[in-house]
Amino acid sequence: MEKQDNNQDGSSNSTKETPWKIYLSRALSAWGDRMWMYGSGLFMTILDDEGSLRVVSVYGFVSCLTIILLGPALGNWIDRSNRLSSAQEGDIWQLVAY
Repeated sequence: MEKQDNNQDGSSNSTKETPWKIYLSRALSAWGDRMWMYGSGLFMTILDDEGSLRVVSVYGFVSCLTIILLGPALGNWIDRSNRLSSAQEGDIWQLVAY
């Protein structure tokens, strides 16, 4: 258990460190996502016999088109339902999709 030293104003040192931990966590998560997207793009170029970017561009187009078409409906569903159950169902659908 972490010892929390109180400052003169009554606040603890750990509350000052919390935003940096959140920022670091978000930065590492975003970096991991970008590296995964970059690596999957490289892998898709290997799949094409000609070595062109056709497969990558089709994947990007279909991905963006899906987000544009299904994004508003998904947002409306999340707004109408309980947030916790929406998050849990979203996690389940993500696991099923992979």
